[in-house]
Amino acid sequence: MKLSVSLITFQEEAYIAQALDSVLAQETDFDFEIVVGDDASTDGTRDILNAYRHRYPDKVKLLLPESNYGDFGLSNVRATLDNCRGQYIALLDGDDYWTEKTKLQQQVDFLDGNPECSFSAHRIVHSSNDGHTELSELPASSAAEKPADSAAEKQVSNTGKSNVSSNWNIYTIESLIRLNFAHKISTVARSDAVRAVPEWFYTSNLASADWVFNLLLAQQGHIGFIDSPMAIHRKRGGSVSDVHGQERLLRDRLRTLNILGAEFPQYQSAIKHARLRTNIRLAIVNLSPGIYHWAQRAYCYRRSGYKS
Repeated sequence: MKLSVSLITFQEEAYIAQALDSVLAQETDFDFEIVVGDDASTDGTRDILNAYRHRYPDKVKLLLPESNYGDFGLSNVRATLDNCRGQYIALLDGDDYWTEKTKLQQQVDFLDGNPECSFSAHRIVHSSNDGHTELSELPASSAAEKPADSAAEKQVSNTGKSNVSSNWNIYTIESLIRLNFAHKISTVARSDAVRAVPEWFYTSNLASADWVFNLLLAQQGHIGFIDSPMAIHRKRGGSVSDVHGQERLLRDRLRTLNILGAEFPQYQSAIKHARLRTNIRLAIVNLSPGIYHWAQRAYCYRRSGYKS
């Protein structure tokens, strides 16, 4: 099996069909499977999943535990990954979806041609309940900031079989520590890198687990990144009330950075940089909801690479 899609879901009756359809629409010259881990949904998610399994019995595999794991979904993630048979593993959540039909082909072609990379990623679009959309942030060397000093950070051409012409950049773990530019739903990783993720991660109960997971992948090799938005991430929450959620996430990010400081002593400079950025954003959040949202959108506009 060339590739497995690890699809995690919980209470996503309204979204799971679109997620599955976006995977089934992928145009590839290789076979792939979809391994769905449902964390004991009680809405109509499982009915939809069973319908897809009935329609695609050779493609869709379901993991349906009787009770909810209750640990930020990390046990569900682990069980799903453990059941993936592919040489590569693509990650997706049940309320998100892919928008480019050649996404998997592009990423697999890149990894086939660049064995020094443990995973590949791309830009995504964040979509809020209030209708606002914004592009995900770019790595430092792709926007207005200078990249971290590293001989590994370079531009390469995609020489794979995909008919889509594209340019890729290769980054190191330091860049990902400084800025989380490689989001979960954009990740396609080598299965051996996934198997090398340490035990402590699955018991960490970190809200920033997706970021940490990719950092642990980046310990196994470099990161291939393409400036092409190929997925939609739904930010499910109220627009103004999200400030409180952002504060919790930023405080969790600081806690995560403290853990990373112990796990990655060789990357203290990048961790210090990330801690400073997080504290600045936390200070802005604490000013007022209006100022926070203005500053957030102004910052994302700059980081997305637009020029006035």
